Amino acid sequence: MKKSTTSKTTASKTTAAKTTASKTTAAKTPADIHLVSSDTPWGKAQSAEDIAPGITAYTTASHGGYFLNRAANAKVAPRLKRSTFNSQGLDGWYEEDCDWAIVVYTFPQYFSQEKYKHALESLATHHSAAYKSLVALHH
Repeated sequence: MKKSTTSKTTASKTTAAKTTASKTTAAKTPADIHLVSSDTPWGKAQSAEDIAPGITAYTTASHGGYFLNRAANAKVAPRLKRSTFNSQGLDGWYEEDCDWAIVVYTFPQYFSQEKYKHALESLATHHSAAYKSLVALHH
């Protein structure tokens, strides 16, 4: 397999990290999966997957989640950002246990209908006050 190296910069108010990514050109998925060395709120990243422009999924040894760049994060409802673990959504970070649903809810075009359905269920459970207020605004 042929490999190439690219350089990416991931920035937030609390975390600015330069990431050197090793990208496999023979990837079988639509998104790019990278091996990375970058800091996340959950520790050193082991891999990153570009879901769409401005949306990256990170994994670490014990946890993971999504990072939204500034432009993508501007599309997330402020009340949802504030409802994230330690308000990390304000800086573009959405952990994998509960906060992932905010990313899927905000960007349904990049995820399956089944994942979107699970995101709605997760929001109703883990971000109930913020989610109920959004639903009320749209009805």
